[in-house]
Amino acid sequence: MGLGDRRTGRRRWQGVGQVLMNKSESWAQTQGAAYVSLTSRQADDFYRALTYEDATAFFKKPLDS
Repeated sequence: MGLGDRRTGRRRWQGVGQVLMNKSESWAQTQGAAYVSLTSRQADDFYRALTYEDATAFFKKPLDS
């Protein structure tokens, strides 16, 4: 079971994601990281609310084997 259902929105807005991100950011700092980066296509508003910035576009193209 995931943390939330995108279709119904159940279990959202309980602060779990924010706690996880805060913990991961704190851990990254203890490891000497200068920044945290991630990709997302479905949670842009969530990350912006946590003061993440749009930094780049990510493109990929599968190559036939």
